[in-house]
Amino acid sequence: MNLKRYRVNNIKEALKFIKRDLGSDAMIVSTRQVKENTGAFGLFGKTMLEVTA
Repeated sequence: MNLKRYRVNNIKEALKFIKRDLGSDAMIVSTRQVKENTGAFGLFGKTMLEVTA
């Protein structure tokens, strides 16, 4: 089984990448919210969605 991990802004964006890379029959295995650290000490972090398919 081929697994890929994507960090995206929303699930719609994730589905676009998953279908493009893995095909229309791919399944999402897990999703979680992660904070991407940007700036000094991660103070200006952005919440992203991490999707594994």
